Amino acid sequence: MELQKVTDLLTSIKSFLIARRKELNTKEKRSIHPRILTQERDGCILYTWNDFSTLTKTDSSVTHVGAYDVVTQTHKVLWIYNQKIKIVSCSINQERTLLAFTLVTKNDPSLEPQQEKYSAFLAELQATGERVFSLNLDRPNYLKVQFLYPNKGETNTTRDAHMLVFLHKESIGLYHIPLARLGDKGIIMNDQPRTEHVVKRFVWCQWDVQLQRLHYIHNTRHSTDVNKIYPKYSCLQFYADARFDNMLDVPLSFPFPYIRSASRCRYVDIPLNPGIPDIDLNIQVLSQSNGTVCICYQHLLQAKKSEKQTGEKDDVFDIDYYVCMVHHAKTLHGCVNGLRKSVIKSKRVHFQWCGGYLGVLLPGVFLHLLNVTIDYEPCHHMLLHSGLNEIELVTSTSSSSHLADNSRSNETSLDHNTRSLQEDVTDRRVLSPDQASSLETSPILSMATALPEDDNESPITTSSLPIIMSVMSENSLTIRSLTSCFGFTRESSGSNIVYDQRSGIVWKISLNPETLLQYFQSASWPTRLAILHYVLTRTKDFFYVKKIFKDICESVTNTEAKKIMAEYLVASTYMNMKRQLEKDLLRLLPFTSVEPYKGQFEKNDKRERIASIKYTGVDSINITTKTARERQYRHSEDLWDALRRCLRLKQVEPKGRFNHNMIDSEKQPRKYQKSNKREQSYFLGNVKDRRSGQSFTLSTSTTGHQSVTDAILGSTPAFLQGAHGEDNSYNTNITLQMEVGLTEHIGQNLKKDNRAKAKNVAQEYVACQFQQSKQLCHLLWSLIEPNLELIGDQFIPKLCESGGADEYELFMLYERFYMTVKECVFPFPPGFQTFFTALAFRCLNFHLFVQYVDRGVLQLTGDFMQQILVDLSDKGEEFEYKYQLISKLPKECLEECFKQWNHPIATSYIAKQQTTQILTLGKEIEKMKLEKKIERERAGTTDSSSSSNIGEDIVTFSPLNSFINYLLETSSALRIMKKKSNIDIPKIDPIFLQEVALYHVAAESNYDLSLVNF
Repeated sequence: MELQKVTDLLTSIKSFLIARRKELNTKEKRSIHPRILTQERDGCILYTWNDFSTLTKTDSSVTHVGAYDVVTQTHKVLWIYNQKIKIVSCSINQERTLLAFTLVTKNDPSLEPQQEKYSAFLAELQATGERVFSLNLDRPNYLKVQFLYPNKGETNTTRDAHMLVFLHKESIGLYHIPLARLGDKGIIMNDQPRTEHVVKRFVWCQWDVQLQRLHYIHNTRHSTDVNKIYPKYSCLQFYADARFDNMLDVPLSFPFPYIRSASRCRYVDIPLNPGIPDIDLNIQVLSQSNGTVCICYQHLLQAKKSEKQTGEKDDVFDIDYYVCMVHHAKTLHGCVNGLRKSVIKSKRVHFQWCGGYLGVLLPGVFLHLLNVTIDYEPCHHMLLHSGLNEIELVTSTSSSSHLADNSRSNETSLDHNTRSLQEDVTDRRVLSPDQASSLETSPILSMATALPEDDNESPITTSSLPIIMSVMSENSLTIRSLTSCFGFTRESSGSNIVYDQRSGIVWKISLNPETLLQYFQSASWPTRLAILHYVLTRTKDFFYVKKIFKDICESVTNTEAKKIMAEYLVASTYMNMKRQLEKDLLRLLPFTSVEPYKGQFEKNDKRERIASIKYTGVDSINITTKTARERQYRHSEDLWDALRRCLRLKQVEPKGRFNHNMIDSEKQPRKYQKSNKREQSYFLGNVKDRRSGQSFTLSTSTTGHQSVTDAILGSTPAFLQGAHGEDNSYNTNITLQMEVGLTEHIGQNLKKDNRAKAKNVAQEYVACQFQQSKQLCHLLWSLIEPNLELIGDQFIPKLCESGGADEYELFMLYERFYMTVKECVFPFPPGFQTFFTALAFRCLNFHLFVQYVDRGVLQLTGDFMQQILVDLSDKGEEFEYKYQLISKLPKECLEECFKQWNHPIATSYIAKQQTTQILTLGKEIEKMKLEKKIERERAGTTDSSSSSNIGEDIVTFSPLNSFINYLLETSSALRIMKKKSNIDIPKIDPIFLQEVALYHVAAESNYDLSLVNF
């Protein structure tokens, strides 16, 4: 993940204020320290500063409120108060006529303890003179004000301005402020505001200014046990004219602290904070329009009572965070182990969408990219860490120039915050008894940094910060807290812009695949698998896929290669189907080779666990049905519709996605058994003739032009064009079972009118499986690219030569490819079995090669055996190899090989087979002739023609010519009887039989046969 500098917002504001000083001839020379407050729905940034003004009658500095337009990049002074005050919350209405603000004051310093008081006011910006109205709200707890804006496509039907007022731990009220136009002087308040109660007591809230949603957490008593109190999350959706609906209620299943109404809270200045800036809570709700809703929470840090080495001063802490995935009804618990206090002090974990993943970020320390969106079940999380050990992190932190400037003041502030929190620890009880006991004995680190209240203290300098930097770099250690903002870039969707409150810089977060590949080399295998999954499903750039495989396959003995190949096959097949299918069908197809909702660990080089992920269930989720108001204002499908559909499907569909393990590759369907004999009858054939077609029956969708993938991988190797004589029983078996199983699975989970698509989807899925299997085979070939000498149209190298080192590496990769395809129940690409066998023959010892063949790993295909007959000689070991391999073939294939092998053993076998069949069938002829003769004698008739058709009494003669004549006469008699019975009549070649017989007699006899008169 990279941070790209968008703008230096704080410097831009200061430049505007300095230019304004010159314009107004202000003699004040002291530096200005503006404070950024909030951002409205139209994108404008509201900020405040104290300075002298010639527009007021006072000689002291007064408070100003300004606005920065992120679109036009211009500044404007909105309002000037006649006193110096501290504004902590501010909001402006859509028409820019009303400004609501909250100021904080302290009571008499002589009183102990010293308390703060928050008051709310409303100022008219277009009125003549200064018109500021008090809302008569004075509270010791934080008070926030926020104007409502109509959503996109909505308009208010009245002139009223609507404003939310947040009284922390008390209530949330809605103020309806009537407006009226006063001639040409502008718009002013017309009457007293009307108030409406929205929320009762709450302990935390977040206002989504872009989507006009209110997220809040409140304590609720259990329905069955009134003495039991638990925290509940709720969400309100606001529409035009301040109408709202309660959309969602979720009991929190993570250890959220029990916050009493009477307990003291510590508030800090957090720029662009969307809720109550409570320093002791770090919680954020993130959502996407596709129905994804995540409640992200970082648990309060607790010191580990671990053993300390000599000289150690820092405590070791674990960071625990929780992500309640409402759309999955699960809670993810992440833990980062063994972090030093000096590294993580005064830092705040930030939650942010990035590249379709949920990023959990502690700059300079770790980055967890969580795959938790609604499209996929949670798995393949990328757990990235800085790679520095604890001592190096402490050193780099203390030696950083940016941190050294304020290290003493920060440590003092932290110690003060820790002491204050220890005093208040009795007011906050954690729901878990174990955690409650640990809180009483261990100090808790604050994850937020209180901005200095003194105007004389300035933030760090930003001159040395690069324009682009990695969030894991040493420079990012200066970042302590990030807040989300939007609208600074045109191409940005608003979910990847953050503001660094310490440097004042607005950053754009982007996920760089090149950076991920750098972490790929040092990460553990679950994160490696997650990076590959991200590249396949998000970037879809085959260049990065090839780089990942090249890194994995540098060592041919790498045990992770099979996992990487399996993930490639399943994920790439899913992505190919994603281009063609709608979401209702995609949710039924497997998208990964691993099991979702399974824990994940990350370890360092010392095999020590540094991070972990696990899951728990959510007890209940209450989402309201679509109301009439929602139908009126939400014509198209939005987040709530998608979330309702997702939760409903989880209740009625327990089966979920199709599983490849349901297919039994050893089981052979009847359909295949009937057609098996026909395929085996064409074992050997002309290489040129069979190149025109593939032996695989399914057709793949290919185009005439070269794809980007083919351009990266290079030309397709010749053997992937198909091979003759391969046994396709495995491919035929699994494709038939896959079609049947997937059709049934899809049909059971679809409506009746859509079940007709099931078979077409299953067939297309099988075709995509074949395509990705072939593509992976091509990818592995491109990694090695062995130097094979091929002659003409051959695609098998010479088998009489041994393979080199590159061929052995390729064989090792293809061996893992073979096992992966078998385990994932994918088809083999046509031609692979032939080339794989040839590669093994060149690389392995012959006895080991025979073991591979006997166990069914290698297949003696037609093209391979044809090459064996050509390349191996008929002498010595090569003759033994050739004969042993041929003897392992089925009878039909063996006879085809013997017919093309010009060797006495082969010719003798063929001759014996021909004569044996004729002689065996000749006995049947004698029996039939004898039966007919008996019938004629009984009838008293004779048939003179019968003897001419069948011949005279057959007597065995020793001379060869008489024997050949006997075979010919028997063969002719069998052809006559062929019409009456289904008998396969072997063809007799007299010349061939004579040559074989004479050669056999000459080889087996010591006599001089030239003296024998045949």
